[in-house]
Amino acid sequence: MKNLLSLLLLAVPFIGNAQDLKLNDREYFERQGVNVLVFSNNFNGGFNDEKNSGIEIIHHGVRTVQGGAVRLSNTPEQWDLVPKTISRKVDRDKNSIEVSMRYDDYDFDSRVVVTAKGKAVEISVWLDKPVPEKLVGEAGLNIEFLPSQYWLKTYSVDGRLGRLPRYATSQTITRPNSEKPRQFKGFKTYDDRGTNRFVDPYPRPDLQAAGVFTSAARVLKGYNDDLAKRAQTQADRLRKEATELLAKRNVRRNAQAEADDAWLYGDANLVRNVQTALDSVPMKDKSYLKRIRPLIVKFAEYVKSFDAQNPYGVPIGLGNWAGVNMVLNFGIAVNYAHIYFPDIVSKDEIYRVSNWLYGCHPYHNYSFVAVVGAARPKQVFYGNNRADFSFIPGNVAPGLLFRQPDHFENYDDWPFLWGQNEGTIAGNTQYVIFGSSFKNIVTK
Repeated sequence: MKNLLSLLLLAVPFIGNAQDLKLNDREYFERQGVNVLVFSNNFNGGFNDEKNSGIEIIHHGVRTVQGGAVRLSNTPEQWDLVPKTISRKVDRDKNSIEVSMRYDDYDFDSRVVVTAKGKAVEISVWLDKPVPEKLVGEAGLNIEFLPSQYWLKTYSVDGRLGRLPRYATSQTITRPNSEKPRQFKGFKTYDDRGTNRFVDPYPRPDLQAAGVFTSAARVLKGYNDDLAKRAQTQADRLRKEATELLAKRNVRRNAQAEADDAWLYGDANLVRNVQTALDSVPMKDKSYLKRIRPLIVKFAEYVKSFDAQNPYGVPIGLGNWAGVNMVLNFGIAVNYAHIYFPDIVSKDEIYRVSNWLYGCHPYHNYSFVAVVGAARPKQVFYGNNRADFSFIPGNVAPGLLFRQPDHFENYDDWPFLWGQNEGTIAGNTQYVIFGSSFKNIVTK
């Protein structure tokens, strides 16, 4: 067993009589003004440059340190390998957290032990076997600091004083690609996904697909008649097959109506189903509104359910991409539900999303929409001009990123974290639809 590295990281400046770092009931270290998280958030292997995993430190509500883990490069790139978390052990008696990591590609295992030492934490890296030959001089402990919080501040490392620059400056060299440890992400697909089971066709998906093809045929007619005809042919085929299966299963429902109203099934995609149903209103007869009324009643109950979940009354995303897309979809559905069913979804409900979007949310009161907002719109976005620490008017940020177990954030001084600052065509389009419908309602 070999101790590869021990690092004493001062988590807070010295304050006389201040309490020491202790493990809390949520399994991270804390004291007034600082929290130290140890793999509360794992590297998930989606995009490997998420900057929200491993050992993290939060100072006065701002996450200033992240990514503490054994990596295979001094400066890992977006697609470079991340370690798999094998185990995480919390030892309250020793006031420590131990995490075992592994790189399958190199048969390389390591353990990181973080122990509270008064007002600091000690980070130790342990190996049970030597570093693989291909990784000697490459693998090591990485800890990444939020640059915007440290610009022009002084530091002391190994007896040397320095000042952190605003822009990266140092001597560099180039090395042949052959010297870089091979790092790639592999994907394997199996027909049965390793379950030794097969999927039995079920009529409902066929009817949903039939509805999609029918809608496509209507839109394409007059623009591309050949493609419209092919789409309608597929719709008719799927509808026929599904109708036959429904008859065999003694489902007493009109197959044609089921194909047209496929979104009325289930709660799995309620918001999307409501949007689809309401988008279809202009193409339907008066009886259609009566048919989808039960769906809107269910949706109204769903809307009000968020009052019991959080103080803001909106769905809040908890993944590695902040949840503004989900919030905007929710807002679009609420707006159009009010337009067509004002007796079910009142006008008061449409302000839920606008309040959240323009500043009524945790962390700060900035608007997530560039140049729009009563308090202060965000100043930086991950867009084409991100290197200028600027924005494109109308850009919509992904919003609040949630870090386990209890931290929300949205940086407005560091644009490069795409999970909370990237403006996308999809998000901006959603905002145009939401904003237009919202404006039409409030100015009516």
